Amino acid sequence: MDLDTAKGPLGYLFKSDTLFLDAMFTECGEFGGNKEVIRVYPKNEILCATWSLDSADCDNEESPKYSRISLTTVQLSRSSENRIAEYIQEFVSVSFKYQYSDMHTGNLYSAYINSHPVYGEGIDFFASWYDESKSWEGFEKLRNEIITSANNGYSK
Repeated sequence: MDLDTAKGPLGYLFKSDTLFLDAMFTECGEFGGNKEVIRVYPKNEILCATWSLDSADCDNEESPKYSRISLTTVQLSRSSENRIAEYIQEFVSVSFKYQYSDMHTGNLYSAYINSHPVYGEGIDFFASWYDESKSWEGFEKLRNEIITSANNGYSK
């Protein structure tokens, strides 16, 4: 198969697509914890990423209450685009190997594409898994790559 890579490894997000890469950690036990989201989307034909961090207040009796403590938007470097493509490949591979457990005590990761945000929900791709070992570092490495690249002259 011949792939057109002229627009980079994520080139076909250049329409109305948005790629969401989520992580929910376990500071509050089975009820969740801090949430991080990396949202990748086109802006004026340039791929951008917005990283958000919502902190969980685990003292709430019913479920954690969240407050936004960080929000960063950057223009993606080609290196970051490549790293995102590698992350998705690794993520899908790991999610297929995941064995379901009814214990939700691990870090929860998900990846999905919403290709029709203007017209409503249109999820074209979705995968998620619980890392019960809490040892997978793929999300943190990706976040650090995106932020480091932005700090090297790619921020907007």
